[in-house]
Amino acid sequence: MWTIWVAAAVLLLAACSPGEPAAPEAPPAGTPEAAPSATPARPPAVQRLPERWASVPLHGGLPRRAPADSDALPDVLGAGVAARLAYHPTERWEDPVGWAGEQVLFWGVDGRWRVLGLADLGLPDAWWPGPDTYGPGRLSADGRRWAAHTNAGVVFVDLTEGTVRHVDFPRGSRMVRYVEWLPGRNAVSAYGRAPGPSPYRTFHVTPGGKVTPVPYTGWRSRFDTDGTPVELVSDPPTGLRVTRWEGGTPERTTWDLPRDFRRGRLWGVFGETHVAVFEPPRGGLGSTMIWVFDTTTGEPVARLRVPLTSIEGWLDAGSLLLLVDSRRLVVWQPLTGRFLRSTVLPGPYPAEGEWAAATVSLP
Repeated sequence: MWTIWVAAAVLLLAACSPGEPAAPEAPPAGTPEAAPSATPARPPAVQRLPERWASVPLHGGLPRRAPADSDALPDVLGAGVAARLAYHPTERWEDPVGWAGEQVLFWGVDGRWRVLGLADLGLPDAWWPGPDTYGPGRLSADGRRWAAHTNAGVVFVDLTEGTVRHVDFPRGSRMVRYVEWLPGRNAVSAYGRAPGPSPYRTFHVTPGGKVTPVPYTGWRSRFDTDGTPVELVSDPPTGLRVTRWEGGTPERTTWDLPRDFRRGRLWGVFGETHVAVFEPPRGGLGSTMIWVFDTTTGEPVARLRVPLTSIEGWLDAGSLLLLVDSRRLVVWQPLTGRFLRSTVLPGPYPAEGEWAAATVSLP
């Protein structure tokens, strides 16, 4: 499972990602297109987060709280235990420069917390992406492997074997800024570029070291549950453009949108029957709206007003995991409006408008 920082969350957290285009792009040449309906979609009622979390029922699948101090935690490399959660605390400008200032905490399948100091991986500091550009990395579906980006490629850690391997990217694409495990495959999708204003290229990378270029644009796409890359662009009143790269060939359809839905690029978090997205923000780092669409009909079925939030993924067909305000993990059931509270993250918390945040990753 891969966290999607989109809309307001992208503005806050995607220092490691390229910016959005100023306007929606034209579809690939020769791509079929379905005509949108003349009647805009009716927006669902706005849901809101609970005001008092103490009275909200507890979700029991994750730890109650993340540790505030990692000094006493054992090293994950010597444990031989798969993980169910990776957590990267909020970064600060005063943190040590280089890999010495980066650590990721793992909650294992045995219910214990452990720590990975990235300085222990033996990577040159020249490969460190810089302050406030990292995150929790990505856990494979079985929680056995962890992958993350560097300024030279992708680093893989086998949590059960305690082994580390760095896979170098081709010259001209070495500054990697995004890693995501491919659904159903022992490989990740990653995009990188050369230093300076140069285009990103997308590759599939295996822990064994195979690097294969692919035709879709990684920074514009996220994966459906069957592994298909999907691009989403909202362009009211035209609708929501959905481009699926089936077998490397783009196929485009259009879903209806409410007239007041804002124009912009979206990054979908796909479940079995629905996809969740952030509505593009009006500007700044204020609150925004999470929308949920039926992937069969394209109908909007739920929306939730949130502060700065990331969408962590679907726990099941009806439950969406959110990280709210860098403070707590929350389960939202869009079709019923029910909430469950989960893991509380310790401070320090980012100040209002600050470009920093805690981040988590689940298998």
